[in-house]
Amino acid sequence: MMNPIIVITIYISLCLINNNNSCYGADTTKEDDDVEFDVVFHQPTLGSPNAPREPLPGALYGSADALVRTYEDVFSEELLEQLIKEAPELDKVGRSRLLSNNKRQTFWMPMGVGAPKPRFGIEHAVNLLFDLLYANSYESESNIKMRERRKQIVGGKYWVQYRPSNEDVSFHYDKDEGLASDHMIMRFPQFATVTYLSNAGAPTIIFNQTVTQNGNVEVPQTPTNTFIVYPKKNKHMINRGDLNHGALQKLSANPLEEDEIRITFVVSWETKKPLEPNCHYLTDDEINEFTSKLLLNNNNNNGSGGMKMNEKWTLSKNIKRGEILDIKANKHDQDVIIPMGRPEHFLKGKWPDPTTRFKVKDGTYNLIWEDENDVEMF
Repeated sequence: MMNPIIVITIYISLCLINNNNSCYGADTTKEDDDVEFDVVFHQPTLGSPNAPREPLPGALYGSADALVRTYEDVFSEELLEQLIKEAPELDKVGRSRLLSNNKRQTFWMPMGVGAPKPRFGIEHAVNLLFDLLYANSYESESNIKMRERRKQIVGGKYWVQYRPSNEDVSFHYDKDEGLASDHMIMRFPQFATVTYLSNAGAPTIIFNQTVTQNGNVEVPQTPTNTFIVYPKKNKHMINRGDLNHGALQKLSANPLEEDEIRITFVVSWETKKPLEPNCHYLTDDEINEFTSKLLLNNNNNNGSGGMKMNEKWTLSKNIKRGEILDIKANKHDQDVIIPMGRPEHFLKGKWPDPTTRFKVKDGTYNLIWEDENDVEMF
């Protein structure tokens, strides 16, 4: 048996200097008065790297909920429709502003007192997702302490991704890209999130593996489990911000057709704003330079620097917590080789057939390698 060791990730990323954090403890869940969820479930205690790192809000150290969490039916139908409409326009801006090392520019939405008001649906959605991040607090902390933790977040880094059937998301760690490129320093978000705007395509794969010593040492060296989050329109996933993750089309349970696109809306919650120009607050003039379709009509100005949002653009009234289902690899499963981000650095592991063993095609799974012979790094 392998020693259980786990790492945590998140797709709305909050940036924190890497301090080798992790989780320990048992799992409990209670529902909050602000937002009701109809799925409450238990997950086993999970191992982690060697030093504590803040779990997802409301979760206890060592629980699966401390690492990855999902919600379904997150936005109202009206807001979801608007996000799908705006996504290609924001993608156009990002693709038009390539930076050094062929990196795309991402965008910034400040939080807290004095923050600018949203000017289009995606910025409005960032604000709503921040409220959702702290909506359920089932840890035994006072409201004052939770508000203090919330105030640590200074903003959200956001962008959209369009991936056709022949394009993967290579494995990587979310980080301040400007700090990494210019100063060779790894600073992770606190939490990261992905919201799926389409149904099919590659799952998001999150290994229980992080890096320490400024990106030079992987912990654990070989992952013992991985979370597999299959796309479902209007599904929202949050994970701890320092985990190795990517998306491979070949592991899809519901593959894209040749003309289909996998669309995701990504937000990372940061405790320090990532460096310019990699993460940038767009001015109105900059937006209009690339597209006239993103900003809402100026006649809808709310008088405080933003635009008046449609009152139907809200979190869904039917929002619910998603369940994470355990699935164990066995000797009959296929061997899958996964490029792990670095040159000539691969994982080989037993992987259940996505089309037969994963019964819920748009579900979320915790794949466990109990036998050390079922997974290796090379």
